[in-house]
Amino acid sequence: MTLSIAVAAVSLGAFAAISKQVVTITTDELSLVYSKEITWDKEGFSEGCHSYLLNPESYLQELATKTSASWLSRGVEVTDWQISFSSTYTLETQEVTYNTRLQCNVHNAISKSGDRYTARFQWLLTPLRLDFIDDKFMQLTHGLLWEGELAGVPTVIAVEAPMRDCPYGAWHQPNGHCHAHLWWEKQP
Repeated sequence: MTLSIAVAAVSLGAFAAISKQVVTITTDELSLVYSKEITWDKEGFSEGCHSYLLNPESYLQELATKTSASWLSRGVEVTDWQISFSSTYTLETQEVTYNTRLQCNVHNAISKSGDRYTARFQWLLTPLRLDFIDDKFMQLTHGLLWEGELAGVPTVIAVEAPMRDCPYGAWHQPNGHCHAHLWWEKQP
């Protein structure tokens, strides 16, 4: 069973040159794995790497605290923070991309009753002032999709849930969503 969400980089203030942000959230039975990837320019990437290399533990602790501050008040627990930096050069296009990936586990966001799962996303959507229905997330057979700008940065939010025959529609059963929840039933 897989559930993914792609969302904004909420708190990388030191990196003013962010050009794109994507977050993926994947289910692991009753917990979520949150992974945020940020693409930026060379200067922002260099500044971030330098700060990280000076004190990796402090850098990641500060970033984790800023990122999860508003989440914790919504009843989730966040553990196992990791960060990585990557620079990729493509010979054919002679282009370099600079990315940072932040990852953690989010607990207490999925409930299960029998074969029915419900994932709540207020912890993520409310601080971003987004809503699955009001912000017209596209309804897909594997989740929900939104593209727009958050804080002036192009952002994609793609919620990928277990593949079903029909889209995850608003208020639909057995798989669907409301303003900040997504649900599905385990299939045999």
